[in-house]
Amino acid sequence: MSFEKGKMTRRGMLMGAAALAAYEATQIPNTEKEGKTADTQTEPVPNPQNTERGRLDFLDVQKQPQEYRMAELSGHKFGDLLTKYTGVDGKVPDVAQIDFRYQLASMWKEKLSLMEKSAPLAPGVVDAVEDIFEPYDVKRSTKMDIREYISKISGALRDVRIADLGRVRDLPAFSEFTDSQVALLRHLEASIDVQALLSYALTELLPTQRRDAPLGVAIFEFLLSNAGREYIDSIPALHDRFLSSGPYQFTGLALKHQGQHREGASVMDLLSKDPQMPDGVSALRGNDHHKAAYLFALFNLAHLVKRLGESKSRTPERLEAHFAEMPADTVLEYIAAAHHAPEHAITAFKAFAEAFIAQKEAPHKGRAHESATLDFLDYCGKDVEEYARKTKGNLYAVQSYLARKQAKN
Repeated sequence: MSFEKGKMTRRGMLMGAAALAAYEATQIPNTEKEGKTADTQTEPVPNPQNTERGRLDFLDVQKQPQEYRMAELSGHKFGDLLTKYTGVDGKVPDVAQIDFRYQLASMWKEKLSLMEKSAPLAPGVVDAVEDIFEPYDVKRSTKMDIREYISKISGALRDVRIADLGRVRDLPAFSEFTDSQVALLRHLEASIDVQALLSYALTELLPTQRRDAPLGVAIFEFLLSNAGREYIDSIPALHDRFLSSGPYQFTGLALKHQGQHREGASVMDLLSKDPQMPDGVSALRGNDHHKAAYLFALFNLAHLVKRLGESKSRTPERLEAHFAEMPADTVLEYIAAAHHAPEHAITAFKAFAEAFIAQKEAPHKGRAHESATLDFLDYCGKDVEEYARKTKGNLYAVQSYLARKQAKN
């Protein structure tokens, strides 16, 4: 089975594309969060049943492990998601026996079982999963290190970045943007760079955080260099009941285009000279994942600017005037928070912006006042603080990891 970049396979297109589009149109969670819940089972999951196609035989793969040197991962303890990604449970040995295709099949079995807890699998879902899973072959997968992966992100950003953000006013949702709002959006958008998107992906894929954030970067590079980029692109989100997978674990809330209806990244794709996005998350391939991440982040930033503009205190204009003094990681933290709970992330940013502007515009109160650095995390509720804090740690871990790599060369 083969596929073209950004498209489903021929069989998926013929048998399930229309039905899948209808299914993805229903993938809007009842809450503003993307359906993330606590990690559940780690034991093997039986094949789910499907009324259309019976057993999902393509996921019944024979386990054929190979030896992998675990290098700097040796000695750490794996469990939960890390065990599902690698098959290693407990203390990591110097050399591990891993079958990545088997692990991927096991994760998709678990994912489909989780989806079936909400409702029977809709027509087209099984075909979409097969289109994602079946082409994966560890021997043919694209192996790379973090720096090569960053190069891929850079290329994706170069292709998708919106050059004229003033055109955001062509979109009905943002048609009333003032010049100050457009200027602020330009500042915010410039924060979406390669390190930001990599940190964003680490937050979505890996459970590591705080002091373990550097370990997360090492695990990500281990998967890239041994399982390959296609493995990461195919990992299902195991914490929600929607069709979602890939480095950013997107659901239909982040990307959807059906008829005249668009969601998330698909809205901002209207600003592209050439359409960059497929119609749904299940058709994302390769660099499409990074393009979707950029466009979805831009979508959430535009909504933030819109809400800031509702204030009678000229917040966009005043914030834009002091933007250069804002802590550099603030925008990325908001993007990660908005991925999960956009309304709560906007509320937190508005509170932060008010305090930040007040500090910058306050009369001189001495050096202590001038040097006090406000932190977006202090204004986040518990529902989004975890994601913002985790992403902040991941950004520093990525920067440190790359600095060490550079020092060795």
